[in-house]
Amino acid sequence: MKFARLTALIDHLESVYGIPHCDISIYKDHREIFRRSSGYTDTARTKKPADQDLYWLYSASKISLVVMILQLAEQGRLSLQDPVCKYIPEAEGCGILSGGRLLPCGRQATIEDYLAMQGGLDYNIQREDIRAFVEEHPEASTREIIRQWFTEPLHYEPGTRFIYSMCHDVLGAVIEVVTGKRLSAYIREAIADPLGMQDLDYGVSEEKKHRMVQQYEYDITANGNIEKPAVFPVGSCDNMYVLSRNYDSAGAGLVTRVSDYVLLADALANDGIGANGSRILSRESIDNMRRSRLDTQIKKLDYRKAGDYGYEYGLGVRTLMYPETSKSPAGEFGWDGYAGVFLLSDVENRLAMFFAMSVENMMPVKQVHHRIRDIMYEELDLC
Repeated sequence: MKFARLTALIDHLESVYGIPHCDISIYKDHREIFRRSSGYTDTARTKKPADQDLYWLYSASKISLVVMILQLAEQGRLSLQDPVCKYIPEAEGCGILSGGRLLPCGRQATIEDYLAMQGGLDYNIQREDIRAFVEEHPEASTREIIRQWFTEPLHYEPGTRFIYSMCHDVLGAVIEVVTGKRLSAYIREAIADPLGMQDLDYGVSEEKKHRMVQQYEYDITANGNIEKPAVFPVGSCDNMYVLSRNYDSAGAGLVTRVSDYVLLADALANDGIGANGSRILSRESIDNMRRSRLDTQIKKLDYRKAGDYGYEYGLGVRTLMYPETSKSPAGEFGWDGYAGVFLLSDVENRLAMFFAMSVENMMPVKQVHHRIRDIMYEELDLC
């Protein structure tokens, strides 16, 4: 299988879109059928992409969080209907700010509400009180910072609106409470070791910093071209969502290799069984994950702001509801990240893909992802 069109697209992402480097792996039936990289991973343009390169996953970290929560539910250690305040007591006292008045919640937000981004929180990591707390406690742990999050009221009644938010970071703290382990230790036990991932970590250790690819920032002001932006380098080890030295951001803090994270996509596409035969999740949980939770028109309108046309939102993943907008089948699911990484799993075709790049805040990134997706399906003759 030659993948001529997909190869050409990957090879020309820099000339067409300004993406300095990228890497992609495609698995079908537990076997890698395509791998391609392009560009240079350093500003001096001396380093070609290599298998040992490490990428910030940003929001693609959320897929791992959902898997860990669903594992704990399968084990009977928590229920998706448990109120979050059962594990984070500070969450119980939150009211709702409405019309300048603080009103009591009609009900407590559940773990399922948080998985579906319907907990009423926001993503304001620049909140003055949070920043002040971190400055005063630079070694603060995940749970210590998360407890501070509930000093402000909610924006909406839990379960009534979709707001992309800190919900999954809160659930990372829930995992720590349930397991008695730091999230960075538990993810190795729950996902990395079972699937044979060598480099799946929250944050970047000193000995691995030299393996991080250079990150870039999207900037159309330099040349005014929205299709091919100018990009400028930012720190390869910087991640504004990692709030302290001991904070494991379940929603945005994972670092890994392409050849590692594609193993998670492959397991999710194969009924929860990894390429090495290890089971990390049941098919029932995977189907639950990819079932849309946008059950009202208001929630659907909230989600459309993300620009994922044809998709709705399940438990931490987009899920294709309108296949006429895509070359992939209904139920294809996954998620992406702030700097452009993109994970896709398809249980119907036992197909998985993970694409990595490092351009933050890139406006046409959905267009890039959708082109990769559609060409992949066309060249595999699956549409």
